[in-house]
Amino acid sequence: MKRDRIFEELKHAILSGTYTEGEKLPTEFELSAQYAVARGTIRESLKRLEEEGYLERIKSKGTFVRRPEQRNGDRVLSFLIPYPDYMRLSHDVMFSAFTQVFYGAVRAASEEGWRVETVPFSRTNNNHDIDWAAMEHLDENSRLIVFNKWYHTAFRTFLKRRIKVGIIRYFTEPSPWDGCFAQWINAVIPTKTDFIKAIEELHARGCRRILNANTHYNDPYNEKSIAYREAIKKLGLDPIELNYDVFYGRPDYCACIMRAVRKLWEETRFDAVFAADARGFIAGSQNIYESLNLPETIRFLVVRDHPNFLQMNPQISALEEDHDFIGYSIAKALMQDPFLPQEHFFHYSFLDRESTGGAYVPPPTDANNSEEELSYG
Repeated sequence: MKRDRIFEELKHAILSGTYTEGEKLPTEFELSAQYAVARGTIRESLKRLEEEGYLERIKSKGTFVRRPEQRNGDRVLSFLIPYPDYMRLSHDVMFSAFTQVFYGAVRAASEEGWRVETVPFSRTNNNHDIDWAAMEHLDENSRLIVFNKWYHTAFRTFLKRRIKVGIIRYFTEPSPWDGCFAQWINAVIPTKTDFIKAIEELHARGCRRILNANTHYNDPYNEKSIAYREAIKKLGLDPIELNYDVFYGRPDYCACIMRAVRKLWEETRFDAVFAADARGFIAGSQNIYESLNLPETIRFLVVRDHPNFLQMNPQISALEEDHDFIGYSIAKALMQDPFLPQEHFFHYSFLDRESTGGAYVPPPTDANNSEEELSYG
């Protein structure tokens, strides 16, 4: 029946984080328009959700999402998200990777009979404005997945509360949080090592003027830029760099980058582009060389693949991580008893479309994608 379908859809939206705890639900009138059903049908679905503990109705204020009381034997895998609407409204360049990690973790939790919850870190998407109330329930019995170091302002609090954490991180350099990492399960993507190899591969193919187009230049843990600079110095080449950050927030962000790339080519005649987070200004093009007005002799190697890259003519090569497998693996390790701090290494795969005639070579999805597992003991 319609009310059962609506009940299941709304319940899924709450459990998946589309609607987060404390968020006000649309009105009955708005929901009836959304689902094209009578308000009575919506009212019956909401009543059932309220009875099961997923909603709370506050007179004269509205209907709000709540977290059901934990049932005996209920095992919960918590997943941090930056802010309550992140799963619906995010335009973050890392969102695609995040969702793949998330659904990999959901798949692992389903196999183990665990429930997955999303926990908003900040109401304002500011990692210095932490919503501690949303995380109040996290304690030494909690298993928490943290995607990347953006949440570092709470790391020591997590450690103090003895929360069992699994973190996905893209750097291997020493950091102020190494004491936390030593107590947690780590999924480590050794970006620096893999990207140095990639730039050396471009050099081996004859490239001598390699453009690094990247973001977060002021982040000391951005191993993309660190790898580029170390590789260029090692190879005895001159650095050519484009910092996307100067265009961030502009409505013509992509157009600004494209113009800057063309201008740099006129000035330097670079013969290769090593581009991070390039999907925003590349993925919409059928021919990137025509879009940028560049000669087709230039080699492109982009970080993170996109289905639209397969539609290009000619195609471009990419470095890609299997985020679904990473999320699945870290969740599996995190759900084990006893909890054992450890490291798992996951490498980028080189989707070499130039030498394969454009064939898509997916990243490995088995144990070969993990270099090794190290236990801290």
